[in-house]
Amino acid sequence: MTRDAKSWPESRSASSQETETMNTSLRLVNGQDECSGRVEVYYSGSWGTVCDDAWDINDAEVVCRQLGCGQAIEAPMNARFGEGSGSILLDDVQCRGNESSLWQCSHQGWGTHNCGHAEDASVICSASSPTTQVSITTFPQEHTASKTTGIY
Repeated sequence: MTRDAKSWPESRSASSQETETMNTSLRLVNGQDECSGRVEVYYSGSWGTVCDDAWDINDAEVVCRQLGCGQAIEAPMNARFGEGSGSILLDDVQCRGNESSLWQCSHQGWGTHNCGHAEDASVICSASSPTTQVSITTFPQEHTASKTTGIY
């Protein structure tokens, strides 16, 4: 089961003169319900995982809120919901817990990491399904091998 969050165009200032615009999404994979699983982000045309270095309940809180899944109950580490494949896109994520999206949290930079997939981060949220009213959109198959539901 896979749960996706809204894609937001985000801007992160790389310097005072340079801005990187990105189209990012968030999903949970291999959980027991829609609101638990391995954390994956869509960035620069592909899905990838988040390393569990510095991963804690504040990071999980942001993910759960972003997906409309209530509060974070646990921030499992060590690939609790299986190892992902492909790129590891975020490492050393450090959220305060009040950010509206995971990519607003401090991290090492997109694609910069010192991890293997045995360190993929996960979340377990209080809801078993989203508690917010959302419309459902299905991404084209080129985004993922399995059907992925987008929340917009």
